[in-house]
Formats: sequence, structure tokens, C-alpha cells
Amino acid sequence: MAPQPFLPANPRWLPTFTVLLLAIVCMLVVMLSLSRPDYRRFALVSGELAAGFGNEDSLAGDPVPLGASVIVPDFHPDGEPSPIDKPWQGSGQLPPLELPVAAVPPAATPTPAPQPPGPTSESRALARSAVDALVAGARKQAGALAARFGGGISRGEVEIETRGRTVVLRLLEKGSFAPGSTILLPAMRKQLQDVASVVAAQPGPWVLRGHHAGAAATGPSDWTLSAGRAAAMAEVLQGKGGIDPDRLTVVAHGASRPLVARGLPRAERNTRVELVITQPVDAALRATLDMLAASHEELDVGVPLEQILDPPAAEVP
Repeated sequence: MAPQPFLPANPRWLPTFTVLLLAIVCMLVVMLSLSRPDYRRFALVSGELAAGFGNEDSLAGDPVPLGASVIVPDFHPDGEPSPIDKPWQGSGQLPPLELPVAAVPPAATPTPAPQPPGPTSESRALARSAVDALVAGARKQAGALAARFGGGISRGEVEIETRGRTVVLRLLEKGSFAPGSTILLPAMRKQLQDVASVVAAQPGPWVLRGHHAGAAATGPSDWTLSAGRAAAMAEVLQGKGGIDPDRLTVVAHGASRPLVARGLPRAERNTRVELVITQPVDAALRATLDMLAASHEELDVGVPLEQILDPPAAEVP
């Protein structure tokens, strides 16, 4: 006997179930077509979404089918529900929606920075008097050094010059060092000790600048000789001379700053050590001089203002 199927091939209840299912679907379609959306609830939800996630950018797309949805063109800037005066349905241009605009406070006018006061006639007079004293002190130091190095000056071994409040004592290789050596000759060592005893009591920094040109190919380089000779003089000034080491600075220039072009007379001046002594400037005078320099004024003391102020390193040999 053939096995019987679990269900009959055409159960009697299937047509009835099909008709009932179609009726329910038709009822749902009719209810959806007769229903109207709650615009206020939609506005509330749209405003909350805008506050939480921000507004989406507009993207080009197909026109909205008629009767498909309700469109709100914008959201409230403060996250409140978007006001809808009347519902709109369509696929054309969205109607304008007026939203409240937050008041923007006017931009504050920037307050100009106060200008520093310019030098007064009294401050100019005080600065002129102080600068005269500095220049006179530098010239006095130059005279004391010239008295100590009179013999070397006459032999062309020593040169002395003043630049505002700065004194430059130029010691050439001849009479100071043996060629190609960093050891001071005994006579120059004694003179340096005398120099320190004369001007050590005067305040201000001392800078020793070493220069050397034309070093032998088999010996120390120009850089080594210029640095070693300046350091040798600093050791004499600090040791026997009694100069505070905090006032001493040693700088080596090698052959980078010649005084005379090679091949010209007196080209031996390029090999030298220069002792630069600068008269100090207090804070009050410095402030006045800076104001004068900013206003492009001069003090009428016979010396340019840039020579009174600290000159750049390139301007001091």
C-alpha cells in the first residue's frame, strides 16, 4: 500500500485562509491611505535628531513622489522642534521656512597698545652727560695703555684705538709670539701683567679676539693658533694680572677677518690678538639710549649712537 501524505493535496481550509489574508492586507492599505501623520510629533523628533547628530548636508536625488512623505526643510538652530505652519507634500521646490536668528553681538573695537613714552629733555641731558663720561673713561683707559705700550707702539708692534665707549688694544704677532707658536714672549707677558694692574679696577667685560693668517701647512692651523694665542693672554690676565675670569671672553676668528688684503703692505697686521675693553652701561642709561635709537635721535656728543650702544661682533675687530 502506498504511504499516505501528511496533508491532503488540496486542504479545504486553504481557500478560506487565503481570502482572509487578502482581506487583512486590503484593510491595512485602506487605513494607511486614510491616515494623516502627526506633524508636531514629527517636528519634535526631527529637532531632537538635529540637536543630537547635527543637520545633514543636502544631497542631489530623485524627486520625492507625491504623497510619499512630509518634508521639513531645516531645523531650529537651538535644537528646538522645527515650527511647521502648514504641511507640505510634493516633489518641487521646498517652501521657505522662517527660523529665528540669534543676535550676534557687535565685534569689540581693539584697544590700541599704549605707546612707550619718548625721551624727555631731562633724560636726554642725563644721557648726554653719562655718555660723555663713558667716552672720556674709554679715552682715559686708552691713554693709560698707550703709556704702558709706548715702545711697542713706536716699533709697530702695538696699536690702540677707541670706538665710543670701547677700547681696542691690538697686539701684533711681532713682539708677542714667536712665528707659529702660542707661547707668549717674556716681554709681552710682563706688559700684560702691567696692563691688568692699571685697568683691573675699572668695571666692564674684556674680550680677547684671536686672529691668525698664513699658517704653515705642516704646523697648527690658523684656527688653532688664533684660539691658542687668545687663550694664552687670557691665562696671563687671569693669573698674574688678577682679572676676574667672569669678565674674560676668548674668541677665535682664524683668518676670517683680515685688516689688510694679502699682498699689500703691512699684511702682517692680520696676525694679531685684540683686547677689547668696554665701559659698562647701567639699566637706566640703556633704556634711554634704546629710546633714542628707536626715534633715530643722536646725542650730539661727537660719537654715533650705534658706537655708544654695544656694536655687533662684526663691527668690533
